[in-house]
Amino acid sequence: MLKTWLRTAFVALGWIKRPVFVGEIMPRHPSSQELAEGALVLVKDAKHDKWACFRCPGGCGQKVQLSLSAQRSPRWKVKLDYLDRPIVSPSVRMTNSCGCHFWIHNGVVSWCPDSGHQDMKSIR
Repeated sequence: MLKTWLRTAFVALGWIKRPVFVGEIMPRHPSSQELAEGALVLVKDAKHDKWACFRCPGGCGQKVQLSLSAQRSPRWKVKLDYLDRPIVSPSVRMTNSCGCHFWIHNGVVSWCPDSGHQDMKSIR
């Protein structure tokens, strides 16, 4: 609750950009109905980060599932900052018809030039 209030206040004051994604942690994969727009769900157990799940920000709304397991390839790393804004590395490239290619840093989406969203530097 405090993090949500701080995030909202910092956006209103212009200190941070409004995040497209806010992180939350679950012990299991969310269903498509549970995966809210703007949520990036970290699936983890007591010891291991397993998956990052969110809806594609490019408009297709497809559920994206990124493996965080060191035993899988490809894999990504996701961190949540103090305000629960996710940082995802490396970039995410959608290979479906959407064709989005983007970075997520501090919850904000930055589009790669080859994404089809060249005219948009980032979504607010």
